[in-house]
Amino acid sequence: MNIFKKIKLFKEYKSFVKEHSDIFFKEFGLEYNNWYELYTTISFKDAPEEIINSTGLDALVEVEIKKYIKKFSLKLEDLNLYEFVNLYEIKKINEYNYGITFGYSLHSNKSLMIIKFLMYYIIPIIITSIIGIIII
Repeated sequence: MNIFKKIKLFKEYKSFVKEHSDIFFKEFGLEYNNWYELYTTISFKDAPEEIINSTGLDALVEVEIKKYIKKFSLKLEDLNLYEFVNLYEIKKINEYNYGITFGYSLHSNKSLMIIKFLMYYIIPIIITSIIGIIII
């Protein structure tokens, strides 16, 4: 797929995220950032002790996160957005909190990290250096 097609599809993805952000927040607690990644934190602090004792916290977390992802995937199918969104990351924040991030399906998490690094660190340094050279 050529770069222009990817850019066009990313613009469509951005508009879908903006258009459906209320639904994503109300039903799933998902917010989006400047890169249009959808993210949330799921807390298991209020999980009943008897369930944690019988199954273990890790098993409970695994089952509940799978349920959450399945429910979100079904919603994406209903909205015809399933092909646009991939699961980027599930990250343990602390003992009871887990972060889940979804994003544009044609970006891998690694390529997005490289783009962010370039945009926030390398390009500003280059622009500042050029401005410094011009001023001197």
